[in-house]
Amino acid sequence: MPDATTVWLFRKQLIEQGLIEALFKQFDGYLIKQGYAAKGGQIVDATLIPVPQQHNSDSENQQLKQGEIPQDWQDKPHRLAQKDTDAR
Repeated sequence: MPDATTVWLFRKQLIEQGLIEALFKQFDGYLIKQGYAAKGGQIVDATLIPVPQQHNSDSENQQLKQGEIPQDWQDKPHRLAQKDTDAR
């Protein structure tokens, strides 16, 4: 991992050349295509974690549209906690 000065100098050069936004937009697109999401914050660990993909069945979607929570989700509280019932 490069030290803070190396990263700072590289970033400064990218800004001066007007390339930083384009570079990070391209990098972010690459990560998303690979199933990852970059979040802001400090570098603590270089571990990449896959983005969970939610695939609801047709019957689950129908119940959610009616404002109901599917029984299977109620029986498994961890699964319910991982679902975004407001997403459309």
